[in-house]
Amino acid sequence: MQRSRRMDTIVWVAAQTEREAAERLIKNRRDLDDLTQKLQQFRSNRHEYARQLASGAAMSAAQMRELRRFVVKLDGVIRHLEQQVTLKSKLNAQHRDEWIGKKRRTEVLSDIASRYRDEEARALDSRVQIDIEDRRAPREPR
Repeated sequence: MQRSRRMDTIVWVAAQTEREAAERLIKNRRDLDDLTQKLQQFRSNRHEYARQLASGAAMSAAQMRELRRFVVKLDGVIRHLEQQVTLKSKLNAQHRDEWIGKKRRTEVLSDIASRYRDEEARALDSRVQIDIEDRRAPREPR
């Protein structure tokens, strides 16, 4: 088997692992976007409830206590979501770096395979040229 064909197989495997890394990156990015959106929604809700508390709207003392408790619970959820976003961001950076590395490897292997094909084509051209010249050369009588 020609070197270029063996390299094509290696390039195909490298491309597969690159695609898998890209899929992991895309999935993680979607998860990060979802978490970020959820965090923003919780922050917005918390802001609205805190605004209601600060406005001193007509509500009983019991309602104010319940609203304060709810805002405290929202603060806990927000802190938890912020931690998740931080972790997902770090994981996203790791997945991006992994994908970049696999992409570079695939490109390098693809370049090597291309060089092998070029070398094989030049070698074939040389053999054909030698064969043509041999056929044109006058033959010595025996």
